[in-house]
Amino acid sequence: MRYAKVVLGLPVDEVFDYLVPEHFSKNCFVGCRVGVSFGRRNLIGYVVGMSLKTKIKKIKPISRLIDVKPTLDGNFLKLTEMVSDYYCSSWGQAIEAALPVGVRKGLAVGEERKTAPRLPLVRGGFLTSPASSSTTLTTRGARTAEKYLPSFAYQLLPREYAIGEVYCERIDVVLAQNKSVLILAPEIKQCLKLFNVMKAKYPDKRIEVTYRKLKIREELAVWEKAGNGWVDLLIGTRAAVFSPLPNLGLIIIEQEDSYGYKEEQSPYYHARDVGFMRARIEGIPLVLSSQTLSLDAYYGLGENRDFSPHLTPPRLPLVRGGFLTPSTGGEGIAGKYSSIGLAREDSKQVNPALSCPQESFYSGKGGVKITVVDMKQYGKRKAGMLFSPVLEDKLNKAISAGKKALIFINRKGYANFAHCQKCGFVLSCDKCSSRLIFHFEEKKLVCSSCGFRKDLLRICPSCNSQYIKYSGFGIEKAVSQLNLYFPQAKIVRLDKEHQDIPPDFQIVVATEKIFHCDIQPCFDMSAVIDLDGALNMVDFRNNEKLYRLLYKLKSLTREDLIIQTKIPEQYQNKEFLNLELNKLFEGELKERKELGLPPYTHLTHINLRGKNLERAKDAALGLYEKLKDTNKDFEIFEPVESIPSKLRGNFRFHILLKAKNQLKLSKFLKKQLKKTRYSGVILTVEVDPE
Repeated sequence: MRYAKVVLGLPVDEVFDYLVPEHFSKNCFVGCRVGVSFGRRNLIGYVVGMSLKTKIKKIKPISRLIDVKPTLDGNFLKLTEMVSDYYCSSWGQAIEAALPVGVRKGLAVGEERKTAPRLPLVRGGFLTSPASSSTTLTTRGARTAEKYLPSFAYQLLPREYAIGEVYCERIDVVLAQNKSVLILAPEIKQCLKLFNVMKAKYPDKRIEVTYRKLKIREELAVWEKAGNGWVDLLIGTRAAVFSPLPNLGLIIIEQEDSYGYKEEQSPYYHARDVGFMRARIEGIPLVLSSQTLSLDAYYGLGENRDFSPHLTPPRLPLVRGGFLTPSTGGEGIAGKYSSIGLAREDSKQVNPALSCPQESFYSGKGGVKITVVDMKQYGKRKAGMLFSPVLEDKLNKAISAGKKALIFINRKGYANFAHCQKCGFVLSCDKCSSRLIFHFEEKKLVCSSCGFRKDLLRICPSCNSQYIKYSGFGIEKAVSQLNLYFPQAKIVRLDKEHQDIPPDFQIVVATEKIFHCDIQPCFDMSAVIDLDGALNMVDFRNNEKLYRLLYKLKSLTREDLIIQTKIPEQYQNKEFLNLELNKLFEGELKERKELGLPPYTHLTHINLRGKNLERAKDAALGLYEKLKDTNKDFEIFEPVESIPSKLRGNFRFHILLKAKNQLKLSKFLKKQLKKTRYSGVILTVEVDPE
């Protein structure tokens, strides 16, 4: 008798035994998809191991065998197991998060595959890739140590760069070895751009692009081609990090600091971290690139940190190791899957063939002058004033001289606050606790959290008065005021709804979409209307986000960068006025170390949501007491309302946990939450929330 060890795409972190019927025994192997009965449901499961015995007395048989040959290879199973362990999800959830929709739905997969060879039957344990004798057989929770580490490099991109010039030296080397290359981009638009660039650069190579919004059959077709070894260069969004490439030689992550790499559903993985895991398993180089690196990457780079512009780009060789944890800690992604964290430059470990010049930042010829404007000094001189006299004067001079200007305001709509002047009632979303934003073009009130739309209100729903006022400002109001102040100027709006910049523009009013344009123009002057708005969120990363934002704006500017704020005293220091990111990041790291915040620790959110407020609140309090009584190694904070507290009809609470060893914390939570159920309340775990 043979028994298959099967995992399911459910929030149940267990491996279930199923009997392999005799008529399936010749084709049922590790990596196959099978149909199984689970309770009253028929589900698709994934075979992660085989055994000749089981402890289950009344065992159910496999109802159907979906794959003639294994669909999932050993490296894929190992990678998803790592994701499961780190991000505190079930193994089945990690597998389904990595697979195309068509594979999860049980659609047929082509028979000719170079991946997933038929693995031999073993007694107990789970099978992984047979490519390495050191990792052929592993048991869950007791992996054999790896004998290799991925090479690691970091690319600092200039403001304007040709993708081919930045990456192709490395890509050429890998393709010459008949190996494949995986490139990740944070957005679909950027993937398509990369695809066109690479098609022109390598017309004779097999290049494909993949993302979740492809049609089911199209996504599955690309996935099959990749698994069969018919793709030389694969470009995709975050989920592409799991793509089956049997002869992978290089992983490149474009704009590694982008928030588009964070998965929004369980498991809440980060593609950059999973990329490191995969590079670790495959024993291949990993290249991260960005205009401004994240603080996690900066911390991990150690002595190789450098933001300074160089006339001649320095030649920095690839180094071994990771970037997420201190070299002495060994407690995060790098620490778990390596014994050394981030090693310093080692000539014996460097692959010289993959070393190439590293680009540096472009900060403008002659430097950029940064001016901080104190908006408090104008008081009530000009009610509703968005533009200070300093900024107005600069804009007038720029327009007269035929120069181009950028006004940055990262707020949607016309007004972001609607309230009754008589009773103080604030108009909020019917499904969320978020405030409604007034969009002038649509003549609608829109929720920024869930997208809910409703008609404008003339009468207060609380007191029936007609004193509804729309306060605050967004990009629409900024454009409207600029048209009044400068009627002769060519003013362009750039946001999600308007993404075209004509060549004859004079002023661009933009959100963060300015950093994702196909062509980023260089402006003679730039201005941030409301710097304080970027710091209103309750987020320990506010400073980091602010520094990176201003640095990107500086890279788009030739002469002047004007910052409007009501708290100028926070920014009157040399490091800030010169945007010396090395010093700013060092100061931020020092503060985080004192407070015990990432990257020196790991944060985990236990999120609870439910339609009933009292049930959700009681569940959060009950779980907190349970964890507090059983915990001895981690900091656990009392449950608080999430922001927003209500989203899409669900009331939300979260419990924050802090730990130096994330794997230990994840193991603890899996044990405690295994049989924890609350009626009408959904519970999820998010590791390293952003």
